[in-house]
Amino acid sequence: MAEYRGIFKKEEITETESKSVEVEKPYSGPSDPDLPDNVAALSQRLREIWVNVFNSAYSSCISDGGSTSDCEGSAIAQAWAVVNSNR
Repeated sequence: MAEYRGIFKKEEITETESKSVEVEKPYSGPSDPDLPDNVAALSQRLREIWVNVFNSAYSSCISDGGSTSDCEGSAIAQAWAVVNSNR
């Protein structure tokens, strides 16, 4: 049974079987030879940040059912946003 409080509705949540999706990290680390050239040109610290953010965002997106191309684009944007805020 749902409970109402103000304008928000508190809904019943039923337990469902959780599914786990194993996603490989695209980049092994800041020294990965497959890093894009503009990432490889960053300092070690910024490469570590970029790779960690990219891998995390990409894995999360794929686990949530996103397409490879959509997840890659989103992960790149997120990684650069964090790197640029740490310069």
